Amino acid sequence: MEGNNKILKWSVVLLALLNVATIATILFHNYQEKKLEKGSLIVNTEEPTLNGRYLRQYVGFDNQQVEAFRVVNHHFRPLAGGIVQRIDSLKTAMFTELQQPVPDTAALAKMSQQIGDCHGNLKLETFRFFLKLKAVCKPGQLAKLDSVFAPLFKNERIQTGPGRIGPPGESRVRGRRWRP
Repeated sequence: MEGNNKILKWSVVLLALLNVATIATILFHNYQEKKLEKGSLIVNTEEPTLNGRYLRQYVGFDNQQVEAFRVVNHHFRPLAGGIVQRIDSLKTAMFTELQQPVPDTAALAKMSQQIGDCHGNLKLETFRFFLKLKAVCKPGQLAKLDSVFAPLFKNERIQTGPGRIGPPGESRVRGRRWRP
């Protein structure tokens, strides 16, 4: 009888641990899903986050639309990735030149122009990508697709003051306006 009680006690402990593990797994998955839903999508070719699964969930793409996205994306990703790599390479070369005792300003100007050209090409490819996706959207999906791409076509944030990131003319230090 005592042996049966011991087995029953260990069975209860094992079941309790299994229940705790199951509940923890469910809570973790719910937390991860809420985190994905809340977070804004930033389309960035260095960290790909725009994919068919996201468009299916957020924009409401059906199977045909996801397949159209895959075809368009298959062309866009390598182009955008190559342009971003070229920009990064030019920025590295530019910084290396800036560190020279007497930097070659003509070379710096040329690299700056090349970075600008690359950035223009990246925007060109991005708007083509967007238009191809827009063409497969249903009317109710357009607003969500717009919100996915909006960060790519808004003003970029630049740092111009101490501890400040934001649009020009709005400096902030520790949450307060910074006044020179």
